[in-house]
Amino acid sequence: MSDFDSKTYEEYLIYIHGISPEYNKCHREAYDYLHQGISGCISQEVGEWHNAKRCDVEWGWDYECEGKEAKGHRLLAEAQEKLAARLFPKIEEAKDFSINPARLIIRGVRELMLKGFSDMFYYVCEDGQNSVRLEVLSKILEAKDIQTCLVEEQPFSITLLGHSAGSVIAFDLLLYLFGKEEDDESHKKTNFINFKAPSVESVLNRLDMSHENLLKLENNMGKFWTMAQHEKIRIRRLVTFGSPISQLVFRSDKFLEIFANDGGLNASELGLDRNPEIFGTPLEGPRWINLWDKDDFIAWPVKPLVREQDANLVADIYTNVSCSILKAHNRYWNSHIVHGKIAEHW
Repeated sequence: MSDFDSKTYEEYLIYIHGISPEYNKCHREAYDYLHQGISGCISQEVGEWHNAKRCDVEWGWDYECEGKEAKGHRLLAEAQEKLAARLFPKIEEAKDFSINPARLIIRGVRELMLKGFSDMFYYVCEDGQNSVRLEVLSKILEAKDIQTCLVEEQPFSITLLGHSAGSVIAFDLLLYLFGKEEDDESHKKTNFINFKAPSVESVLNRLDMSHENLLKLENNMGKFWTMAQHEKIRIRRLVTFGSPISQLVFRSDKFLEIFANDGGLNASELGLDRNPEIFGTPLEGPRWINLWDKDDFIAWPVKPLVREQDANLVADIYTNVSCSILKAHNRYWNSHIVHGKIAEHW
């Protein structure tokens, strides 16, 4: 009997995007490119992948378009476009003589910096952090099958696949789920989101979320965290590509202290070393797969972030997805090299 036939848990593939110049609204096409590409590289006998449930997260743009006023994170893509349309003509108005060859690509670099970094700037501010986390967690916890698992406390396994700022969101979610318990357990269960923040209030209004549904979300968050802490949720793989995580560790005093003392992150607090008995045969190989390209200046290696004793749990895979610094950041989605490497390590 195969592992899949005998298992008693579901596999979930959760895709989380960033906001970038090429894909700054619907990511369904990008998700499909990646998912289908990986599927084509994985044998049909690997039922865990081919039968896995898929959860596509959308954020940063007004994807419902129901005629209501967009608020919070759903304004991000639109704000990027409209501000860029006002900024770049002003830059072009400035005339001077220069033999600097970088001038040939400077406009494209400026556009990539504006549209490639703004999602990260937004996410690390309090408004953005609460607004985006609420949206992402809502999408995950509202998925029908995951809701059933939470209600019935059925174990399940997840793979998070995050691009750009989406990789940072995935990283933060794992820290929330698998980080060390605090003295105030009830606070830890829901501290991923500050429900009293104005940014959360605006998103709740936009979603017409009733007080009853808000309580349900908080309750599901508590169950999600509790199941992770009690080894009923396994992180099969964390897959990141075009990821700025190595830059963004400086946003936390805890991380500053670790790296100032020449230390590293404990992989256990991301769930990367955990193999709960209920999931059967322990997973082998790296659990965090990070794909990056030198020409993508937003992407960084991540293995130096973790402790030396955890280095075997992380794989930095160099992938030459493009020779253009203007295009590399968005070329992971439909890269056959990327598809093959993820399939190889999944």
